[in-house]
Amino acid sequence: MSESSLIQKFQSARAKMKWWIIGSSLVAIITHFIIELTFVDYSYGTLKDKTPLAINLILRVSFLMSFVLGVFTLPKWYSFLALATVIFLVLSIGGR
Repeated sequence: MSESSLIQKFQSARAKMKWWIIGSSLVAIITHFIIELTFVDYSYGTLKDKTPLAINLILRVSFLMSFVLGVFTLPKWYSFLALATVIFLVLSIGGR
């Protein structure tokens, strides 16, 4: 295998990641809002999170996919979308 073929495979893989990044970012944002609006109770100054495990796993996997794939494809526009999603989720969940 020559060096140029490895570079071409790497560039091809980065191009195919675009739709995975966009999809995982959308799933992470939508799942976060579903959790916040449906399963989190802010009554009487206390926080009670009653999120089912399956929905919590969907959020965590899509969050992790957005982060890893965003770093992997960094100079592209969709990597900045993924990293903006990660930053938004960290600040939103941390601000509970």
